[in-house]
Amino acid sequence: MTRKGRPSYSKRTEKLLREYKYMEQDIKNLQLRLDQQVEALLPKTSTSCVKIGQGSTRTVHVSHTERSGIAIAEDPQVQYLKNQINDLIVMYENIKDVRNMLDEDELQYVILRYDKEKSHNETQAALQIDGICMSERNYYRFRQNVIYKIARYLGYCG
Repeated sequence: MTRKGRPSYSKRTEKLLREYKYMEQDIKNLQLRLDQQVEALLPKTSTSCVKIGQGSTRTVHVSHTERSGIAIAEDPQVQYLKNQINDLIVMYENIKDVRNMLDEDELQYVILRYDKEKSHNETQAALQIDGICMSERNYYRFRQNVIYKIARYLGYCG
């Protein structure tokens, strides 16, 4: 039994292409949330006190600053936000790289369809105005080839 419709890599790739124009702002927003989370974990005092010469030689004294640093490093929300930021940066850079390797016609398609959110009819008409004449059938083949090329680069298909 064969599955009808677009392959899963196609939907996933198109979703990322639609989100690309918002990724820089998403990264900034996540960084702001991370900064707020770290700020909330910092001590409200600015003093640090380490007692010297007390206790046995095995006693380890940890300052307030060190404790704050440990709390920040171990905080699950901080770790989650850092992972989200890193994942988003990697995806943004990957999509940016693949857009740079597309030829002119392919990039024009991506800009019209995903950045400017044009419908298929509007995209096809705009491509024809730019001198890329193609029938409706060839337009959908071209579209699938562009998506496949991007998906391969992103590692979504073989």
